[in-house]
Amino acid sequence: MGQRDRVRCPTLVLVGEQDDPFLGVSRVAVEVREADAIRRTLSVASVAIDGLDLKVRRDGNGVIDVVELFTQKAPAAGALRRSAAFWPST
Repeated sequence: MGQRDRVRCPTLVLVGEQDDPFLGVSRVAVEVREADAIRRTLSVASVAIDGLDLKVRRDGNGVIDVVELFTQKAPAAGALRRSAAFWPST
């Protein structure tokens, strides 16, 4: 990608764990300042969103579903051991 490329998505729908759409956007436009595949970096110049439709629910325990989606979960003990074995310590 060259300098200041644009990525456009005419319709975007994100679905939660119960196959229930919780976020809909009629148009998303992202202006990319710089992308480097080797370094795995992306610099965004701007983001424009039109037609946002967000559905948020609170369960019986008071947990908000959208917040729960973005809350970091502790990895399973086996997964932690596998990743530690893969990445040598420095």
